[in-house]
Amino acid sequence: MPLSIKKKLNCGEVKPTRMTLILADRTKVYLVDGNEVKFNINSMTDQKKEKPECHKVDLVEILVSEKLEAPSPGVDQIILQSIEKEDEDLDEETNMSVRWLSTEDYMRFPQRYKSLEFNHNEISKPPELKELPKHLKYIFLGEGETQPAIISNSLSPEHEEKL
Repeated sequence: MPLSIKKKLNCGEVKPTRMTLILADRTKVYLVDGNEVKFNINSMTDQKKEKPECHKVDLVEILVSEKLEAPSPGVDQIILQSIEKEDEDLDEETNMSVRWLSTEDYMRFPQRYKSLEFNHNEISKPPELKELPKHLKYIFLGEGETQPAIISNSLSPEHEEKL
């Protein structure tokens, strides 16, 4: 606000202020001992972008592109043929990975489950029934009606029979 307007409005004492301008090209300019110092904010925040390298993906892309160009009889044939055509320029680690995949050892996993036995004696024991809210009721299913189920009280007898 200009000083003349501030005096007419009688806003009080004038206080010195400072401001920093950030230019459109994202630079800050400061005067230090009569010299102009310029900071380019964009260059300070830029990170070096390294080229990511992943040799395994490169191998997959090569093998897939070779096989997609020509018709093939099946997936197994494609895998076997691509493994046989290992490129000489591939590094040793990649060649080892391809050889390991061709042995199919990675497909063999130990069984981590055990079979559960069905105990008929547990079914013959009647379970303890709790009191239900008014909109629910028990029905009994299975042989000898030993397996309780909770259903809506509003179901028709036809729907109950279907259960």
